[in-house]
Amino acid sequence: ATAFPRHGDPSFGTATRDFEVAVGTDLVEVDLTLPGSTIARIEVKQNNGNPMVGANLELHMTAPPFYSYRETTDENGAWFGQLIPDIYEVEVLPPEQIEGGEQRFARGHGELDLLTTDTGLLTITLRRSDLVDGFLYTIGQSGVRGAHVLLTDPESGEIIPWKKGAEGE
Repeated sequence: ATAFPRHGDPSFGTATRDFEVAVGTDLVEVDLTLPGSTIARIEVKQNNGNPMVGANLELHMTAPPFYSYRETTDENGAWFGQLIPDIYEVEVLPPEQIEGGEQRFARGHGELDLLTTDTGLLTITLRRSDLVDGFLYTIGQSGVRGAHVLLTDPESGEIIPWKKGAEGE
């Protein structure tokens, strides 16, 4: 028998008990006490080490009951709260850039292990996005549609930030 807490109440964990039922038994009583949850902290940083404020976190349990949660990082680029002990797949969606609408940072991924580690801490560093907005032309000055171009620094491998108005836009 396994008991799961309600989805909206991550303050409890899951409880499991194995038991046998004899043939002809009419009533079986099983005590299941939900244990407490685990404290978790997720920190999201920019590639320069600064905190990523306002990033959306998608947390997905990898075992039953397979709950998912959506949280947001605070002014310190972190989220802190209670979760059911499990291994979580975490996806980070950087906040929208209201001014220009460009995607300055790529999505990030990580795994939060609340079963085998004592810290309950996950740090994810987001890289610069490889999405740019501009025009691409062939040698004959024909426009190229739907191309995806990735510009990287040949020495560091870092993605080169795209600046609108640059030569060749």
